[in-house]
Amino acid sequence: MLALLQLIIDGTILGCTYAVCAIGMVLIFKATDVVNIAQGELMMMAAFFAYTFQVMLGWPFFVSLVAAICSTILLSLVVERVVLRPLMKAPVWTSIMATVALMVILQAGARVTWGPEVYHLPPFFGSATIRLGGINLTALDMAILSISVIYMLLLYLFFKFTMTGKAMRAIQMDKEAASFMGISVRRAFSYVWALNGILMGTVGILLAPRLGVHSTMGLLMLKGFVVAVIGGFTSFAGSVIGGILLGVIETLAGVYISSAMKDIVSFVILILVLIVRPTGLFAESMTKRV
Repeated sequence: MLALLQLIIDGTILGCTYAVCAIGMVLIFKATDVVNIAQGELMMMAAFFAYTFQVMLGWPFFVSLVAAICSTILLSLVVERVVLRPLMKAPVWTSIMATVALMVILQAGARVTWGPEVYHLPPFFGSATIRLGGINLTALDMAILSISVIYMLLLYLFFKFTMTGKAMRAIQMDKEAASFMGISVRRAFSYVWALNGILMGTVGILLAPRLGVHSTMGLLMLKGFVVAVIGGFTSFAGSVIGGILLGVIETLAGVYISSAMKDIVSFVILILVLIVRPTGLFAESMTKRV
């Protein structure tokens, strides 16, 4: 029983990273109608930034952390301004293909810049293990879980109670009406991409010690796309629930069926959701009052 509980907790922690990634994708889609396939590559670049600052340049922990997240925000804003803003009025599939191209470019750029090797990034939060009633949690596990929950709570409060958050929600409902009300749609798009940079920068830094830093590590965050689909690309709550469910199911399948089944299970779930409910299991109405 303890072994099963341990697996569920491990899956929940993994699912939190999927959920944060999916929230970023949903945030971008609801505001800009862009499906960002290169989401994982922003995470990968954040990991390389952290490795460069902390290991290669020898900067202190906190400085490296802040610099890596700020660099990811800057990269995210450059992507929005240079790649996607010119495609604002283009068909949806055009921006999707642009982010696919961006995914390949960032992977190749990382290989050219840092090489094909897998680099080790020391855990920012140490390697201590906490034992609670037979359940083992590392300091990194606790950091992933707590930071993910804090980010989700902060995003909820931001969109619920701040004027900027309410303006961004208005844009998600109706861009033209929001523009007539004096809300700067272009500025809001930049805010959305900056928020996404914070989310993916943090995920990349948290996962780097566990995954290793390499040019294809961002492919893991395709699971975030699966979670966003489960949530219908409209629901933040659906992204959280879907992320945790996917993480737990994937972890259990990897242990009780086969480790090779982990990735297969995730994309089988994606296909089943698209067949049974193409709009997503947790899709929400876009006519809700702000």
